Amino acid sequence: MLILAINSISCTREIFNKKNDEGKIVYDVSIVNKEISPLLLGVVPTSAEFYFRNNKSVLIMASRANIFQYKVIVDHEKMEIVQQLKIFKSKYKAFFDQKQNYYYQEHPGFSILNTNIIDTIAGLKGDVSIVIFDDITTREFRIISTSGIDLANPNWYNTYNQIPGVLLQYQFKQFGLEFKLKAKSIEFSKVDKTLFEPGLDYQEISPDSLINELKELADTF
Repeated sequence: MLILAINSISCTREIFNKKNDEGKIVYDVSIVNKEISPLLLGVVPTSAEFYFRNNKSVLIMASRANIFQYKVIVDHEKMEIVQQLKIFKSKYKAFFDQKQNYYYQEHPGFSILNTNIIDTIAGLKGDVSIVIFDDITTREFRIISTSGIDLANPNWYNTYNQIPGVLLQYQFKQFGLEFKLKAKSIEFSKVDKTLFEPGLDYQEISPDSLINELKELADTF
């Protein structure tokens, strides 16, 4: 009996000490502020995958036919970002430092109200926050974040850097398009380290040039 009790304590400790520092989140993606022409649905991102490993993360947003792919690789320790864009046969990448933070920049002034509400999304408990805009005509929305994923300072590069947890549900506005991402599955498993490396077959351009490419693409919507 004593041996069984010791084994039970050992297993319990292993469960509670387990680090959730590697895995993947899959999000549903929708555009909330614009009606998209059916002719352009093949280019609009409909899903996103967020991978994390060794304090690095990568967000990949892609259209149904993978005609469009937008990839953001973040090193949370070195505070460096690589953004990649693939549209049809064109492939571009740009290297950003902390001062060149072009990511999630278009929301007007707002404040974040942290609540005591806990919600469960994709099987993981998360904290609910409310984004309230200075302009009262702009509709508020909810953010759900979790501390159940071990990723240091996960939001340092985006608008929601006040939130310490990994985002499971959120919205961001870029080039006039407002995207909503909502996690539909989360798994803790080994992740291929090559996902966090910039593509060798991508042409390197300046950060400003890549942003212009994204703006031109958004204008077609």
